[in-house]
Amino acid sequence: MRTEISRLEAENEQLSLDKKHLKHSLKCMERQNSYLSRIMEITNRNELIVKSFPQGDKIYAVAIDTTYNYKGQLTGAHFYLYPIADALGSQRYLNHIWIEPQYRKENDLEWLEYVKITEFLGKTGEVGKGYGSLNLSVMLEFVKDAFGERTTVKGWLSPVDERSEKNKNRRNRVYEKFGFKFEGDWVVLDDFSNFSNIK
Repeated sequence: MRTEISRLEAENEQLSLDKKHLKHSLKCMERQNSYLSRIMEITNRNELIVKSFPQGDKIYAVAIDTTYNYKGQLTGAHFYLYPIADALGSQRYLNHIWIEPQYRKENDLEWLEYVKITEFLGKTGEVGKGYGSLNLSVMLEFVKDAFGERTTVKGWLSPVDERSEKNKNRRNRVYEKFGFKFEGDWVVLDDFSNFSNIK
């Protein structure tokens, strides 16, 4: 009788362990399913996820949407930083960068003059968390790969940021971190040599 009780107690303990393991597995599967749903939501908008950033229990992804002209030249690219594994997952994006390559033509020759940052925008209430740096690093990597290390990247400095010293300082720190220089109303990067050290 005692051996039967011991056997039943051991089985009960094993069933309890199995139940805990199944609950944990189910929770992991539900989390993975929510990640996949979010990824599908992003890619259904004709955006391609080009990089992901796990940070602690959160995952962020940068998706890109590109446009080309009839010659096959890149005419624009939008970079969106999304939360994938985060309570903020319902938000559309946390940061957006829009670039437009500027081509110059003389006679029969046409070449890239520079890449213009048309928009660099963080979501209201989500600034100062490093999202701009994550997105900017992917954008610069893309530009370097697409056009080479000798490409100039320029962005016009918005007067909106000039109204707040805090915004201006935050913006300046992000650009300076990646080697940009300030030239009047523009920020300019013309040297990618230090870029690989910044990630």
